[in-house]
Amino acid sequence: MFGILWGMVSVVILSAMGEGFQQGNEKVLLELGKNIGIVWGGRTGMQAGGERAGRVIRLNVEDARRSRRSRR
Repeated sequence: MFGILWGMVSVVILSAMGEGFQQGNEKVLLELGKNIGIVWGGRTGMQAGGERAGRVIRLNVEDARRSRRSRR
């Protein structure tokens, strides 16, 4: 009888732990993409400010720092 009780308690505990881990992972994944900006260089699509269309844009670390400061 003790073995049956022990097995039932084990199943309940494992189920509760599994549910807790699932909820924790969902919470982490929902927060994962917030406050993240992904930017990469490329080519301009339009002419702007006297510059020709299709010119190459190169980004560096200082551009990322400047972008971060402008969001605050």
